[in-house]
Amino acid sequence: MQTRQCNDWNCPDCSKSCGSGTLDSQCVHCVCQGDVIAGIVKDVAGKPLSDVSVYNADLPISPLTTTDQDGYFELLDYCADDLSLLFRKDKFVDAEWKSDTTTRRRRDVDGQKFNITLQRLQPPTMLEHPQNKIRLSGQTVTLCCNARAKPPVHDYEWFHNDIILDRDIYNYNNTLTLNGLTTTDGGIYTCRANGETGSQYSLPATLTVLDSMDMACSATPEQHLLKLPEGCQGNSNAGPNYHDIGKCAQTKCPLSTVDGSVCTDAQEQCCSPVSYETQDIACDTFNISVQVVSSCGCANCGKGTITVRGRASGLDEVPLPLGELYMEGELLTTTSAAGDFTFEVVKGKKRLAVTFRDKFNLFVSVTKILTIGDDTSIFHQVYLQRLPSPVTIDASDVSVIPLGGQSANESSVAELEIPAEAFRNEDGTLYTGDVKATLAFSDPADSSAFNLLSGELSTRDVEGNPQALKTYGMFSMDFQDDSGNPLRLDAPMKLYLDVEVANVDVSSLDDEANPRPHLWFLNEVSGEWEDIGGLEVVQEKRKKRQTETFLVGNIEVVGYNLNRLPYCNIDRIETWRRHCYLKVRAYGDESMEQPLAGVQVTALTNDLVERDRVANQYDGRLSFFQKTTTGQDGSACLWTFCARDDSLFSVNVRAEGGVDVLSPVHPDSVPDNKHPGEWPEDLLQTFTLPEPADESGFMTMRALTPQMAFEYPWYDRYYDQYDYERYDDRDLGPFYWLWHYTYGARSTCMNADQADNHLVFVKKDKGLEEVEFEDYDFDDPTHLERDRTEMSWFPYEGDQKRACFIKILVDSVSSERFIMKSKGGDHPAVKDQEYGLRIDNSKPNPPVPALSSKTAACIEFKCSGSIRRGHPEINIPAIGEIVGSPDTTLLEIAPTSGSSSCRLKAGDDGVNPGLVSFVTANGLASSIDDDNPTYAFKVPAGNVNGPNTGVYVGQGPGRDCYDIGYHNCMSGDDNGYAQSSPDNPDVGWALQYECP
Repeated sequence: MQTRQCNDWNCPDCSKSCGSGTLDSQCVHCVCQGDVIAGIVKDVAGKPLSDVSVYNADLPISPLTTTDQDGYFELLDYCADDLSLLFRKDKFVDAEWKSDTTTRRRRDVDGQKFNITLQRLQPPTMLEHPQNKIRLSGQTVTLCCNARAKPPVHDYEWFHNDIILDRDIYNYNNTLTLNGLTTTDGGIYTCRANGETGSQYSLPATLTVLDSMDMACSATPEQHLLKLPEGCQGNSNAGPNYHDIGKCAQTKCPLSTVDGSVCTDAQEQCCSPVSYETQDIACDTFNISVQVVSSCGCANCGKGTITVRGRASGLDEVPLPLGELYMEGELLTTTSAAGDFTFEVVKGKKRLAVTFRDKFNLFVSVTKILTIGDDTSIFHQVYLQRLPSPVTIDASDVSVIPLGGQSANESSVAELEIPAEAFRNEDGTLYTGDVKATLAFSDPADSSAFNLLSGELSTRDVEGNPQALKTYGMFSMDFQDDSGNPLRLDAPMKLYLDVEVANVDVSSLDDEANPRPHLWFLNEVSGEWEDIGGLEVVQEKRKKRQTETFLVGNIEVVGYNLNRLPYCNIDRIETWRRHCYLKVRAYGDESMEQPLAGVQVTALTNDLVERDRVANQYDGRLSFFQKTTTGQDGSACLWTFCARDDSLFSVNVRAEGGVDVLSPVHPDSVPDNKHPGEWPEDLLQTFTLPEPADESGFMTMRALTPQMAFEYPWYDRYYDQYDYERYDDRDLGPFYWLWHYTYGARSTCMNADQADNHLVFVKKDKGLEEVEFEDYDFDDPTHLERDRTEMSWFPYEGDQKRACFIKILVDSVSSERFIMKSKGGDHPAVKDQEYGLRIDNSKPNPPVPALSSKTAACIEFKCSGSIRRGHPEINIPAIGEIVGSPDTTLLEIAPTSGSSSCRLKAGDDGVNPGLVSFVTANGLASSIDDDNPTYAFKVPAGNVNGPNTGVYVGQGPGRDCYDIGYHNCMSGDDNGYAQSSPDNPDVGWALQYECP
């Protein structure tokens, strides 16, 4: 329960003295006969505001006056010496102004008019979320949150496992400090910011409290199987081609000494390898040496920031060049000419609302929600809608602009009506010429629409609880004069939604179970939608339309920046009784042994309705979507709609790990030892895997929960109306639903047992085999911080990290397989020692005749260059030592035993002359072994010359270096990744094999 003072003013004081004039009979105002106080009230765009009430701020009970249509007001006979005025208007933040003698004038004399600016009310937006933390019993922890609102947030509340904490006991505000921790203090903590205009919850944070350090990290490594090449004998009972190299649990460790008063811990420790041993593995024709984890312990790991990276482009892969990225209203960074972006944020952000703006009139600006984990760097592909051609309208007349409609013969979803004389120049003067109006509409009937939508389809109720929005379309607006100068829209518009085209059954609309659509503006800071008014049913005959029934609403622009109006959305709040959570798990291997963190999962919820206007590759019509990322256990819960039968909703789900699209697994194919639960038969019958030619990776099924079969008699009256039931706690998953509590369904989903039903995705084995002396995993944050040795495949992290590839052209009607060893060259610390090997197939299989009659393999090798010991960051030389001169990696390349018929072509047809010149010019030699078709050479350090030599390098932090180098190699172009060039086997190869 919250209590607040009912008013913020004192009772009138009849002993008050006036500096000038006399006190009135109510003991409130000082009266100066003949004096005038005058002013103008405007919004943030400079538009005059009418009907603003002006009060005495010391006693704001009855207004002294109101502003006229020009925003003007004046007060007669009030002394200006010490008068405080309060300005109040519905949907705006109160503003206070204190007068002085400089604002005083006589009634018959022109004088100063002061200006007051009112800002629109804004509900709380959470800018800082509490962070996951781990502590030992007896220690102290501080959790923090911070929100912005207009007017400002007046208080915060904290919850532990959904139970509010007593403010008087814990003495908290936006920070919660817990002293003398015990294990009972562990659990989920959330913060709620409360303001005059509503509330908002933070994302949850997990506090783990352990009695001892040993509980966080076992000294005995867990099993971690390395797949070996053919002909190699491993040590695992999983099969002869596997070797257990061990790994440490991917868990955080508590610090023995910690500053419990700070929001962000200065240092983190993870369960990491502390000792290794070298083991030799015998193979048929060669030997391999690998490092095996022999013991684990807690060690420093991770930075205080997370790197966010991605690429912004259109659906046609044309990049957003030099685009500006904004977060919380501030310029964050810009994209490269190729549309790539990278920036860092402090850990704990978790959810970022980032606005992408185009400076070259190629794309529509968009606000995207980027989800990030505490440790995992995720690649974000951001799509922007191409800017449509503008239409010309006359500013002096009423204009009607259609929204949607793919052709001249097709009815639009809605129409936007703009009144006459609604535009103004930037200086505020009326504009009467031609207007270039650019309106970009995202139609949910288009299956690609979800890629282009701004924000998330969600809002908040006054208590801060999330509400899902069912969309009927979204649009942006831009207006310019003939010279391209921006124009300000200065009058309310009217929107007409065609109920027939939009498939809205107006007969079923009511205020509770099936609320009518509303209009919403996007809050770019939060990425959520704010209600700007409802739509009313109107019977009206409009030009060129047979439909006479419309949903009509006003788009009021007062109080907004008129040079850049926010996105507008046509949505309705979907009743919470149809909210479900879908459990998903992702694995890094087909055997489902390795949970995969940092996978981005997308769920599209579609209405199963007749909609022939636009062909949709998925069932029904998009009504809702959500994206999230998997945690360390590889699981995630996605917000969807659902029903008891299969007639209302379908879902399409996709999982992406970096640049790879993971493959969905049919529930019948999931081994019982992984997820033994049996899916409900009705749901199982609707499960459909993507077609082989469908590169989107979306699986499809109906969003139904037949396990909601148990009925309560007192609730029967809702059964017929809504078609939903409640769980009886049996056969749980993969959809989770609770009739009374949406958050409870999410909690049940997140805590689902391994034996319950899950939608499973796996990373398919693409034929690539990797063996390194030191195990390395792009997705394991502890590897990024691990000290380097002379045998490390990647000596550096950060911007100097490099990945190198060689391109092999294969003249064959099928895919062939090649092995490449990377050995130490001339450096005495690594000479003749094996860094590791790679085995991969040539692609595509079979060849694509329109592309080439041949295939190609791009195989990674250990880049030549510096040998390094210690810390991997190049900017930390004090703890990272460069050992002597650079090394020239020795490569040995040969077909595997399964491709033993392959031979290098003779002369220049077999070895690129550019490669030979490149090697020999650096004083190195190459050799061909005719008996074992092996080509060996040492790679010079420095510029590898890409297409001229067939050797490619990618550079960048995280996985960027690998993705860039591999894509450039496959396309045969040093800028192939930046330009999204297609694979081109024939171009830029180093070696060509003939495989009869």
